[in-house]
Amino acid sequence: QTATLGALGTLAALIFGAELRVALLISIPYAAAIAGCSFIIGICHGLRRFDVVFGADTVYYLLLLIGISFGLSADDPVVGVLLAFTGARIVNLALLWAQTSRLLQRLGPKTAVAAGPLQWELRHYAIQMAMLSLLGALLWERTELLFLKPTATYEQIGFFTAAVGLSILVTRVPGVLGQVMLPLVAGMHGADAAPEAIGLAFRRGARLLSLLVVGPV
Repeated sequence: QTATLGALGTLAALIFGAELRVALLISIPYAAAIAGCSFIIGICHGLRRFDVVFGADTVYYLLLLIGISFGLSADDPVVGVLLAFTGARIVNLALLWAQTSRLLQRLGPKTAVAAGPLQWELRHYAIQMAMLSLLGALLWERTELLFLKPTATYEQIGFFTAAVGLSILVTRVPGVLGQVMLPLVAGMHGADAAPEAIGLAFRRGARLLSLLVVGPV
């Protein structure tokens, strides 16, 4: 996924020309750092060490608060803000990797997944998630850059970006709820809870989600 995004970013930088070239090239290591963080966060969730993710993300957001202020005052604010995001995300990746590496070392030698249905399912899942992430990055979150920029006015791009921003804020609500419920479900699964109990937790979460989403929508 990271290699694909890097190739597409380089190609887009050549197509769009000088106006967006630097920004697109900076977005390549940014995308790579995001992919790395997502992978390590998945490991932390599997180890039930949510405190590692919380600590690293807290540092990430603090760096953003500081870095964005400097980025906006740069000669090219777009490049400045992108550098702030990229730098903060790389630090986030380094912190996650350092903490998770120590946790994995305590587990001893790696256990290979034997060839069979489980290995096929894991590979199939990884491919599907990579494709969904790529489609989301290209066709949804960055639509205004890829499709509207060559043909639309800056006013139209501004309105479109505002609409995308509002929709992303709304989708954050179920995302936050999922993150809050994940430790609960992981703990229930580890305690050999019945599927009915896990289903009940998700149904309660869905009812709560419906109440929370009504306001933003």
